[in-house]
Formats: sequence, C-alpha cells, structure tokens
Amino acid sequence: MSEHSDRKIVGASGRHRFIKVMAGEEWHFLAAGHWWDFFWRCSPNGYRNYLADICRIYPHVTDLPWFCLVGEVMNGADAPEVVRIGRRCSHTFETSGDLYLFANDMAGMGWNNWGRITVTAARSPNRPQRPRVRPWIVTWWLGFREFLLKSRGIWLVALLALGTPAVLALAPQGRDLVRSIADDPASGGAWWPQLMFALTLLILALQAWSWTRWIVVGSFGHRSGWEDRPYHRALVWAPRIVGVGPFLVAAMAVLRVSEEKWLNVAILLGLGTVFMLFVVFRPKHLSAWVGRTWRTMGLAAGVAMMVWATLSPTGFGWWFGPVGVVFLGVSLIIPVAALLVQAGARLHLPIVTGVLLCAVLFSGLNDNHAVRVIDCHDTATMNCEETLKAQRLDLKRAYDVWKDRQEAAADGSYTMVLLATEGGASRAGYWTAEVLAALHEASGGRLADRLFAISSVSGGSVGAVGYVAALDDAMRPDGDGIRDTLQRLTGADALSPAVAGMLFPDLLQRFLPAPLLPDRAQALERAWEQSWCGAPERCRKPNPLGEAFLSLGPTGTTWRPVVIVEGASEETGRRILTSKIKLAKHIDADDFYKTVGRDVPISTAIHNGARFPWISPAGTLVDPAGTPRGHILDGGYFDTAGLEVLRELAHALSIGPAKDQKLRFVFVFVGYDGKLTRGPKTDYLNEVLAPLYGLFQSRTAHGQHLVTRVSRVAEDPASGDCTTAATAPRFENRCSKYVDFQKITLFDDACGPGAPIAPPLDWALSDRVRQFMHRATGMGEDVCAPARDGNAADQAKARTSATANRTAIRHIACAIGAQDACAPVPAR
Repeated sequence: MSEHSDRKIVGASGRHRFIKVMAGEEWHFLAAGHWWDFFWRCSPNGYRNYLADICRIYPHVTDLPWFCLVGEVMNGADAPEVVRIGRRCSHTFETSGDLYLFANDMAGMGWNNWGRITVTAARSPNRPQRPRVRPWIVTWWLGFREFLLKSRGIWLVALLALGTPAVLALAPQGRDLVRSIADDPASGGAWWPQLMFALTLLILALQAWSWTRWIVVGSFGHRSGWEDRPYHRALVWAPRIVGVGPFLVAAMAVLRVSEEKWLNVAILLGLGTVFMLFVVFRPKHLSAWVGRTWRTMGLAAGVAMMVWATLSPTGFGWWFGPVGVVFLGVSLIIPVAALLVQAGARLHLPIVTGVLLCAVLFSGLNDNHAVRVIDCHDTATMNCEETLKAQRLDLKRAYDVWKDRQEAAADGSYTMVLLATEGGASRAGYWTAEVLAALHEASGGRLADRLFAISSVSGGSVGAVGYVAALDDAMRPDGDGIRDTLQRLTGADALSPAVAGMLFPDLLQRFLPAPLLPDRAQALERAWEQSWCGAPERCRKPNPLGEAFLSLGPTGTTWRPVVIVEGASEETGRRILTSKIKLAKHIDADDFYKTVGRDVPISTAIHNGARFPWISPAGTLVDPAGTPRGHILDGGYFDTAGLEVLRELAHALSIGPAKDQKLRFVFVFVGYDGKLTRGPKTDYLNEVLAPLYGLFQSRTAHGQHLVTRVSRVAEDPASGDCTTAATAPRFENRCSKYVDFQKITLFDDACGPGAPIAPPLDWALSDRVRQFMHRATGMGEDVCAPARDGNAADQAKARTSATANRTAIRHIACAIGAQDACAPVPAR
C-alpha cells in the first residue's frame, strides 16, 4: 500500500471517522468483508429490501441500497456531501472536511447490526491495495483473546458481584438467610432488614458497575477509541450486565425461597430496571464526574465501615443485617481486587499472587483467635491453679449437693434427669430454649432440682447455658421470666456480628504480620452478651454473660444443673469438655480447664462448643505461660447428639457416688427429626465428592447411633421383676424400670403449601420460624395455626409430631413429681 493510502475497520453500527479530504482531491476506495443487518448477511454493496420498499420505509440515504457502505463529508453545511463507496469507487470531492463511513441503515436501528468490513483508500494518483480479510472465526478469536487479556479484572468483579447473591439462591444456608428476611411481613417490623437488603444490594450493584467501567476505560480508553473493535458491544454492556446482575440473581433467590414472595421479587426487579435505565441514559457529560465521585466516596466509606465494624461489630451487624453485611463486605472487596489486578497488569508484576502469598506466610504469625480467658491475679494466698481448684467440684461432691435437694420415692429411688441437646447453630439454640422452658413450666420449676446435667453440642450450648444462667434471678434482666430471657438470647441475630467480624477486621488481619485486630469469635460472643439484656440499661454491670463460667452451676451448698459444653480438638480429634465438675477421671475426654488453667466468660464457654465451621474460627488454647496448647473446634465434629457424655456420666455415677442408691435415670434427647439431617445426594462429581460426603454423613450417623444405643437401654425388658438389675452397679445392667428415655424432636414446617421447610441452620431466625418452633413443642396452640392452605396429610404428620413432643414433656414432668402432668394428654 502506498504512503498516501489509509486503512479502516468499519463496524455495522454507528458512524466511523476515516480521513480528512480536500475539495478537488480524487480518492480511490476498496472494501472487503461482510456485515449483518440483524439476520441478513451482505457485502459492502448492500442489499435490496423489497418489503421495506413496499411499505415505503427507507434507509438514511434514501436512493442507495440498504447496508451499502456510504461516506459523508462533514463540512459544516446543512447538506453533507454523500459518497456511495460500496465495494469500490473513485470519487473527486467537491467539499473539504472529515469523511465518515457508515452502513446505510434506518436511523435508530443500529442495535441489531453486527459484523464489520475493512476499507482501504488512497489519494490519486496512488491506488489502494485490496484489503486482506481474515476468516471470521480467526477475527473473532483474536478479538476475544485481546478482550480477555485486557479485561482481567472484569471477571473477578463479575464473580464477586454475581456469585454473592448466587450463594443465596443455590446454597441451603443462603436460602435460609433469605427466608429469615422474606418470611416476615414488613408491617410486622421486618421492614428494616428488608430495606437494608435492598439498599446494600444497590450499593453492591453500583460498585460492580462503577469499577467494571473503570477497568474498561483504563484498559481500552474512552468509548470513542474502541467503537471500531469487534467486541465493542461487550465493552459497552459488560459493566451494565455486571451491575444489574445482582438484582436478577437476588430476585431468583427470593423466588426460590417461596413463590408467594412475588411482591419482594417485583421490588427487586423494579430496582434493577431503574438501575439499568440510569446507567444507560445517564447524562454523558456527567458520566466521568459521577463515576469518579462514586469511587472516591466508596473508598472513604469503606475505611469508615472498617473502623465501625472493628470497634463495634455487633452494632454494625445488627444495623445492616446478615445479608446486608455480606453485600457490604463484597462491595468493599471489589475496589481492592480491581486495583490490585489492574496494577499488576500495568506494572507486569504478579501483585495479586504476591498479596495472597503474604497472607499464607503471615498466617503463622498473626493468629488472633486465642480463646478469651479471665486472668486470675495472683494473691499472697492463692494462685490460678488454686483458684480453679476452689471453684470446681468433683463428681461425688456434685452428686451429694444434688441428692440433698431430693426426696426419695416410695421404693427408695431417686429420679435424675440427664438432658442432651443436639447441635445446629441458632436452630439448636432456640429449640433447646423452647424445650427447657416448656419442661420448666410443665414441672412447676421442679426441673431445676431434678436435672443433674445438660450435655450440649454446638448451637445447643446457647440454650443450655442460657437456661442455667436464667435460673438465677440476679442474672436475668429486670422484669423478665425464664422463657423471655431464653427467647431473646437464642432468637437474636448472632450471624450479622459474626459475619461483620469475618469480612472486615478478621479479613484485614489475614494480611497483617502480627495479631492487631479483634477476631469474629469475639464479635459472636459479644452478640450473645448484648442479646441477653436486650438493652444495656436492663442488666446490671458487668454483663451477666461476661462473668466467669464457673459462677454457674452448683456450689458447695446450693444446687444448679451442671452444664457440660462439648468441643473437639483440632489436633487429636478428642472431646474437650468445659464444665464446672471435674470429669477427666470418669469420661474419656480432655478437660478444658486443665489445658488453659484459667476461667472464661460464660459467652466464651458457650462458644467452646458452638464454633460453627467457618462462621467461627478454631479457637487457640493458650496456657497461663502464654504457650499455645492446640485448637478447639465445634463439638459436633465428634458427637452431634451429646448423649455419649451422659451415658459415660450415668455409668460413673452408678459405680461411684450412687452405687449404694437406687437411681432412676430419665434421659432426655432434644434434637431433630432424621429427615433434617439427611443431606441431598447427587452422582455429579461423585468420584471427587464421595469421600467428603461419606465423612459428613458418617459423623451424623454416629450421633444417631448414640441416640439409639441409649434408647435401647430403656427399652430392654430383660428382667421384668428387676430384682437383680436393681442392685447391679453398671448403668447398662439396669432394667427398663430404672432407665427412661424420651425424645423431643423438631420437625419440618409442613403446614403451608409446597414442600416442607426445614428450620434454618444458621445464626439468624425469622419471627415466623421462631413461632413455629414454639408451637412444635405441642404445649401451646395448634402447630399449624394460623390455618394455612397446604397438604392435609403433611399437616396431620406435623400435628402428630407435636403431640408426641407434648406427651414426652408431660411424661418427664410427671416423672419428676408434677402431678398435674400425670393425667392423660387432653385431646385438642
């Protein structure tokens, strides 16, 4: 091609500035390639549209074919000089100006045009060379490859912006979170969480759109510079799709929870529509200023939110709600990720890889997950070890204190209640609280005297410890009964503070070389402490759940039930028991207090058993000398049911302090219907997932096996007259007369239309779920009240399950001396 020739790629939509021409100059043009008017493929010569001719519809230049390559000289005149170029032409220009090329189409119809052609031009006497046109697949691949290389950050932003609401739609725990917001009507007080859901979703969308557009402009320049690229439409629409996508995916998440939530879905889709209209039709002369201002304000707000979430994760979490905290956290990760990816691309350095490598290297230096302890200050007469020894009881002393409060039955036996509560985050905590409150009320308060020990696993520890604490009038908030206090503690949103701690200070801590920031475990424990009171002025100082755990339970003269909080060791897999009584000689497990040598707050003792995977970190056990002694995990890793500890405890009592007495054991298992613990099975990627799936299900089956093992002791009629078994020292040798086993189990909400809904397995519960769990005990109104349309057979099964729970509660109350509960269960 001569030095006076020019070459241009011309897209099928828009106008493209080509060359500057002068009046009197002769230019020669050649064009090659094909483009499409919607589905009609043609050459630069264009095509004849007979239907448009019949309807008298004409393109921009009315006397030229549709999609003919046309040039116009913009010379400032009202009527620009028009040049029909087509495949080839030679033309002497009558005016001077810039020559613009375009496909001859109807004004405003460029949205359905696609493809491009190559144009070459040379000023006479030179002649242009015919342009070389690559096969379309080669052209497409080269353009796609360039797009991928220059837009690396876009894919990461899209993954964060679209993947976050997708988790709400696809993961069971995500759907539980959506249900906790969407279940309750806005008029009933749920309007604030729903407002925060929409507001934080809007912030996520704006962050995704703004930073994706920043990547596009930074990598490809302003729009006028890439309109001739084959993928220019992708550059225009990628930020818009990434921005509006969260609204669509969130609407799908709400729709998957319940088709009845059409109003919530309509609101989300309406917000998405308004957002799309804004980004498409926003004033272009303000576009750069709006984007720059939003990004600057977003970075400043991110710093402010980091400070807020670090200083008060509870207040921050409760303000925005669990889903809102997640959306905000991801919104603040987006600019950091975009900046790091773009900086790495510009400097040709693996910055993202380096940052991740630093996190790996620092992980051995920045552990901020030490279990909170209460330091004992040495005095002239007592050190830490002696303090613990004075506050804890051995099994014989605890049994003697319990026995002093009992009255023997006519046959000289004593009835001892041993209660185990299964794990399951706030679902387990709230269900345990409801059952213990129902038992306490049905027995007229006798449960507190007859209950010897509660073995708690995972979330059940919240309700178990809360019940024992609520028995102390001085610890309860002013004017509250036991049920009120338990419902507020276990029904409060504990997930938002934990997620706030995880996505803000705890995430930042992973990239610091020393432990400088508080962890999410403290945020969760503070949430329990504040939930206990509801409002700070309703509790005495200090917060009751912030006091020492060893202040709970029996003393040398007064009786309170013993709580055994079960954790698990990360290093050995053995159980770690946090309890006021010394059990190491009687139960095959590690003693928490022997490891750390100091007492812990009540909220921390709860957390020793309720470290829900990933939501809570593994707690680092540190002895008084400051030496790490391992890590404590959720107790459900070893035993999901909590019954094995009670079986061992009953055996230890039988051959130990109670070997000369007749003990009538009443085992109570507070758990879930088997259908709730049975996970979905799929053959997809079974070669990879089978070991993980089997490991998880084996853990669940182990807990169910322990339930069956204890229940069979109560069902074995081996010795009908009990003359031999009554005096046998071993717990397993006792006949069924002296062992009772009762299950009080939660079940699916099958009262409404559609498939039964399992109560959520996370740290947030809607008011609707809490009300259902209250009715599931069978001690109040009908479990399916208020009346709802649904499957009659499923509703009948739900009522049968609730009746079974009511029967078990009354049976236990009768066994410990509540005569009113001994009458037959009245029909509803």
